Amino acid sequence: MDMMVRNANRRVACQRWNDMVGPRIKKILDKVGQRSIDYRSHMAGEFEYQVTGGGPIGSKHAVDLGRHTCTCRRSPIAPIIHPIAGDEDWEPVDYPIAPPLYKKQTSRPKMKRVKELGEFKQKQGATCTNTGKMCRTYIKMTCQVCKKQGHNN
Repeated sequence: MDMMVRNANRRVACQRWNDMVGPRIKKILDKVGQRSIDYRSHMAGEFEYQVTGGGPIGSKHAVDLGRHTCTCRRSPIAPIIHPIAGDEDWEPVDYPIAPPLYKKQTSRPKMKRVKELGEFKQKQGATCTNTGKMCRTYIKMTCQVCKKQGHNN
């Protein structure tokens, strides 16, 4: 249920966007766009380019889009994220789509075991709440000499 609420809140936040992408991605694209003004690309083959520029020195790098490599080694080109088609392009299914299963996060384990109601007998005069916890029971001490209760010796 929490995931459905979170997804609904995100959907409402996305409807307030002015662009096709979110504000965080827009900021990254603007930053990369400003840096790319100084660079020029020249085709060297079918998937090969020579990129020049980038500062006062004018460095040169070879980019191979067929093998997803670049000589600048700033970042690999290989892990390209492919977009998912919009929901109007999805194939219809005959069953309802359920939210993902909720997995309880790990936490510190409980040290006391909660007893079930049928696991113990309630003694006379014991005040036990209906929380499922065990009532405190007192043991009456008996004397080893005279076998009577009320004193220890």
